[in-house]
Amino acid sequence: MLTVRKNFPTSQMNLAALAPDQRRALLDLALLTQYADGHLAAVEDERIRKLLAQLGLADESAAREYDAAAGRIRRLAGNPSETAEQIGILAGKFTDHGQRAGVLEILGRLAESDRHISAGETDLLAAIRDALQR
Repeated sequence: MLTVRKNFPTSQMNLAALAPDQRRALLDLALLTQYADGHLAAVEDERIRKLLAQLGLADESAAREYDAAAGRIRRLAGNPSETAEQIGILAGKFTDHGQRAGVLEILGRLAESDRHISAGETDLLAAIRDALQR
């Protein structure tokens, strides 16, 4: 099982200060994580809504960004090689150690939020962790 860095509080990561392309990348990675187990839990959806608020998005713009991200992620469904390539591109948007650790912490907490981490989520988080470490 993937161990998420518990000693890195996400509150130290100023999500609203991320560049627009980093915000989109984080949202895309979050949706990939949410969909990895094939089960969309209400608690995960609530975490995504909180993430959108932390990114500084108001209701209307949050809905627009969520819909756009969902469209981008749906195009990856069933294509592992394209998903792996996209993970590398998205992870590359985070340039410093604090950002990379914060992203992994956020995604780990999202995966854990429904109290079960599936094999698909574990594999996805491992791939994201590897891409963030490059």
